[in-house]
Amino acid sequence: MIVGAGGKMGPSLARLAKRAIDRAGLNYKVIAVVRKDRDGLGPLLRSEGIDLLEADLMEADSVQQLPDAGNIVFMAGRKFGTSTDQPLTRRPMPRPPASQPTVFVNSALSFSLPATYILWSR
Repeated sequence: MIVGAGGKMGPSLARLAKRAIDRAGLNYKVIAVVRKDRDGLGPLLRSEGIDLLEADLMEADSVQQLPDAGNIVFMAGRKFGTSTDQPLTRRPMPRPPASQPTVFVNSALSFSLPATYILWSR
């Protein structure tokens, strides 16, 4: 499951994961989680066999509704073009996983954080 798949890299990562799974002959689902389905992303991903779910990660009920997944790539957050609203840029990153201790407890998590990009760009 790719949480925050609606950004610049999420759709490409979802398609790459799906292709790798198919080529390996495995029977895994790729689930892309976005805040809002926009720019025709839903039909595009679904046409390639990727499930798309909408979830507001700042709402506990929305996070609790996400399915269990063995592997999660957490990419949610504003990373690029956000110099005009830095408080909003930082706001979502630590809260969803930390505020939902009962979600994703049996999952392997991988995080993509804004600090990575900030350090890289200096």
